[in-house]
Amino acid sequence: MSESSNSTYKIEPLKGGDNYRTWKVKMIDILTDLDLLEYVDGSRAEPADQSAKEDWKKKDRKALSTIRLRVDDSCLIYVEDSKTSKEAWDALNDMYEAKGPIAIVLLRRKMFTVRCEEGGDIETHIKLMRSYQSQMNTLGQKIEKADFSMLLLTSLPDSWDSFISTFGSTDLEDSNKVIQRILQEASRRNERSANSDAVLTSSSKPSGKSKFNPRITCYCCGRLGHIAAECRCPKCRNKSGNSQTSNQSRNNRSSHAHVAEAPDSDSDKEGPTYVFAAVDAAIPTVSHTSGLSSDAWLLDTGCTRHVVRNKEYFVDYVETPGHQLIGLGISSGLGTGTVNLTLTEGKETTRIALSNAIHCPTAPYNLISVGKILSAGITPVFRGKNQLNLVNSHGTIIGHAVKTAGLFPIDASVDEPTRAHPAIAEIDAKTWEEWHRFYGHLNIGSLKLLKDKATRRRSLKKQSATSLNPDK
Repeated sequence: MSESSNSTYKIEPLKGGDNYRTWKVKMIDILTDLDLLEYVDGSRAEPADQSAKEDWKKKDRKALSTIRLRVDDSCLIYVEDSKTSKEAWDALNDMYEAKGPIAIVLLRRKMFTVRCEEGGDIETHIKLMRSYQSQMNTLGQKIEKADFSMLLLTSLPDSWDSFISTFGSTDLEDSNKVIQRILQEASRRNERSANSDAVLTSSSKPSGKSKFNPRITCYCCGRLGHIAAECRCPKCRNKSGNSQTSNQSRNNRSSHAHVAEAPDSDSDKEGPTYVFAAVDAAIPTVSHTSGLSSDAWLLDTGCTRHVVRNKEYFVDYVETPGHQLIGLGISSGLGTGTVNLTLTEGKETTRIALSNAIHCPTAPYNLISVGKILSAGITPVFRGKNQLNLVNSHGTIIGHAVKTAGLFPIDASVDEPTRAHPAIAEIDAKTWEEWHRFYGHLNIGSLKLLKDKATRRRSLKKQSATSLNPDK
C-alpha cells in the first residue's frame, strides 16, 4: 500500500479556492487510510527518542509527499518550501480556507439568495445548497436539518409552489427525505415533459388529410374551405364516388365550428370572422349582484370583428341576409355598419367609432374586438388582476374596464360624444372621395343613401354629423 499509495488514490489536484473544500475532504480520507492524518494535523508530535524520531520523520515525509503530489503546479509554490506535512497542510488551509465574520456573511448571502431557474437542473442545485451547508458547518455556523429543508424549498422555482404546499411541518425535520421527494418530483416532471415532446412531435407529422382553408372556394357547391375534389355535396359525391373524401371534408369543417362565414360581405377580403364569446350559463342576462346587463360593452380577445346587439346603435347599416355567426350555437348576423361609442375616463370622454361591426341581436353582449382596437392604436393595459385601461397611441388613458362576473365590461355608451378620437374610425369631416375609399369603393349613390339614413335616425346636429359630411 505504501509503495502504490500515490497511484492508488487519484483525485483532481488542488487548483485554488474553487475546489479546495472538495480536495480537502478527499485528502483527509486518503491520509486517514494511509495512517498519516495524525502527522498532518499535529496530533502525533515528533518524539525525543532518536530511533522513534527517524521513523516519525519517515512517515511525516511520506505525508508531505502525499499532499504535494495532489497539488496543481500553479499552487505548488505555497508548499514547495514546507519542511513537514503539517506546515504544508496549514499553509494551504490559511491560503484557501474561508475564515472570520466576512466569510460567514458572504456565505449566508449566497445561501439565502440562490434560486433554481425554471427548467434548471434540480439535482445540481441541491448539490450546490449542500456545499453551502457544509461550508457553514465548517465555519461553526451549523444549520439544522429543518432550517436547511426550508431554505431548499424556498430556493425552488415558482412552478414548484403546488409541490411545496404538500409538505407539513414534521416533514421538514429530515432534510434527506425532503431531498429524496424533490428528486422524485423532478424525475416525474422530466419524464412528463419528455412524453409531451414526443406527443407534439407525433402530432406534428403530416396526416395526409386536407386542412380547412377559408381562402379557397369550392366550384361545385360554392362554399368556403375546400376544393371540388373534396366536396361532400351529392352532385360531387356521385361524380367521384369517394365517400372517404366526403367524411374527411366533414371532419375538417367541424373542427372550425367557431368560424362566422360571410361570403357576401366585404369581410371576405379580411378572412373569416371568429367569435368566441363564452358565457357561463349560470350567469343571468342581467346580474343583480354585478350590474352586468346584456347591453354591456365587453372587451373580447376572441372576436375578429365587433358585435353589436341593437340595430338602433348603427350610424350606417347595410343588411347582410344569410350571414351566420357560428360560435356559441348558430346566430344570424343581420347587418353590418358603424357604431359610435363614448368612452368615459374620469371627467373626460372620448368618441370612437366601431367600423364594420356586425349586428347580431342574439349575442349575449355587445363585443368589442381587442384585435381591431390594437390595430387602431388603442392598447389594453392591465392594472392588477381586476382592471385594465385603454391607452391611445399618445399614452393617454381614454377608458377602463373593471372585471365583473369574470368579464371586462368597458365604461362606454352610445350617447352623443364630447370629443373625437380617430383611433378606430375617423369621425372628422371627409370628402365624397374619402368616404368612397373608406367603404371599399362604394358608389356615390349608396354613400348618399347612408348619409340620409344616418341623418334621419340620429337627427345629428351640424357639429356631430361630421362622420358623414362629404360635402365639406
